[in-house]
Amino acid sequence: MSRDSSKYGGRISVTEILSAVNLSNFDGIDPRVVAAAADRGQEVHEWATIVDAGVEVPHDDIDPRVSGCIRAYESFLAEVEPKLLASERVVINEEWEYAGTLDRVFKMKRRYEDGTEKNVKVVVDLKCPVKASKSWRLQTAGYAMAYGRKKVKEFDRATLQIMPNKQYKLLYWDNGADYNTFLAAVRVARFMGEV
Repeated sequence: MSRDSSKYGGRISVTEILSAVNLSNFDGIDPRVVAAAADRGQEVHEWATIVDAGVEVPHDDIDPRVSGCIRAYESFLAEVEPKLLASERVVINEEWEYAGTLDRVFKMKRRYEDGTEKNVKVVVDLKCPVKASKSWRLQTAGYAMAYGRKKVKEFDRATLQIMPNKQYKLLYWDNGADYNTFLAAVRVARFMGEV
């Protein structure tokens, strides 16, 4: 289930855009560490898809860091009880000529700061790092604009931070300016000619 960028028909990817404008930069980090983290993230995504299919995960047989992240994902599913609408879906924004693979779209109950609750559709990106990144807001904005197209306002956006210690955080991104900021990143990436 590797993320095959050839599915994007030559379009730049959301990840490439963020990297080109230095919002997702791993300079100064040992390339072996970056590669190992990427492999672990890919494995977590594969196991999460298996969990979504209702298959039991053999936790004792997989890397404990991966298992911890999957246990966090399982906890999220058990506690929040979201309805899966889309998983590992290639999305394309024809107008801006970019694409990507969004992780999940869920329909789920969301509690707002004012105490109200509402069932909403949420574009969710799965992440394993312990420290959150501002680029996650823009990544979900890019996916939402490609998935939701003209109905982007019908979707909330969030990052599900699933950690090796079996904990999770659901981080909602409510800043509407993220959409324009992501489109600015698309323009800059094209200007820089790096993608």
